[in-house]
Order: sequence, then C-alpha cells, then structure tokens
Amino acid sequence: MRTEDKAKFAELVTGMAEIYGREVTAASLRLWWATLGDHSLDDVDHALRAHVRDPESGQWMPKPADVIRRLEGSARDQEADLEAQAVSAWGKALEALRNTGPYQDCPIEDPRALAAIEDQGGWQSFCMMETRQLTWARKQFIDAYKCMEAPGTPRSKLGIHSSQNVRQIGEARSAGESLPKLGGAA
Repeated sequence: MRTEDKAKFAELVTGMAEIYGREVTAASLRLWWATLGDHSLDDVDHALRAHVRDPESGQWMPKPADVIRRLEGSARDQEADLEAQAVSAWGKALEALRNTGPYQDCPIEDPRALAAIEDQGGWQSFCMMETRQLTWARKQFIDAYKCMEAPGTPRSKLGIHSSQNVRQIGEARSAGESLPKLGGAA
C-alpha cells in the first residue's frame, strides 16, 4: 500500500472491527498497517471481505495473520499447488515422450520439468525408460520437480538427431570442412 492509502486502510480495518464489536486502537492500527503494508489496498479489502463472508472463520475478528493467509495462502496450500503442478508436468512429459520420442528435441518449456527430466538422465534417457520403470520414475520426477528452483534449460534437452548434428558440426569445423546438411535435409 502507499502512504495515501492509510486513511482508507484505517477506515477498512475499523469498519471490519465494528462488525465484530471491537475497537481498533492507534497502536493496533499501526501494527495492522506494518503487517499488511506490502499488499495492495484492494487485495487487503478483498481478503477482509472474504474473511467476513466465511461461515467458519468469519465468526471471529481476523488477526493480521488470517488476512495474510487469505492473501498468500498457507504453506499447506502452496505445497498442494506445487504437487498438482508436478503431477500435471509429469503428464505433459509422458505426452511429449509419446509424441516426440528420443530422436527429436524435448518440446517441454517448463524449467522445473526440464530439470526433473535432467535429474533422470536427460531427455534421451527419459524417453528410453521401460514401462515397468514408470512408477518409480513418476515418483522421482515429482519429487525432483518440487525441489527444483526454475533453472535455465538443461543441457540434455537435445534429442538424438540434434546431438548427432551438433557432433557432426563440431567434427566438420575441426576438420575445416563445409558444414553437413542437418536433420535429413536433402
């Protein structure tokens, strides 16, 4: 929030406190402001209204931590979201495996998914997995996905064709030859 939001913020907090039959002191209002000041006034207003409408938690006046939980979500909510993202990324990785295979470059753009594939030996190794390995690979992928920061593109995103092309270019350059035609181009 900005300094010019203080009056509206004070009105919002004191109005909410009146609903619960409470008074807000200047000291507690300063604490509310210091605690929630990193959020926009609209977001705080929305979170307070959501709290008041909630049949369970809305029975009591919220504390700043209750408002922050509504604004940012609880750690448990964030973990569940990350788990859902990881499961979705696994599904997309399997779809890419079926549609692309090891000869083409990995089409996945999600940096965490790429890092999880890298953790399993890279795209080519990932594509060469046997069906019986998928259950364990899924668990490893999801665990790796959840632990990864979003890094840059891993080096093993290349499929077999691109790896061979890169090797051929390097060999041709070192031999002083003209570059070969790549990717089966005539």
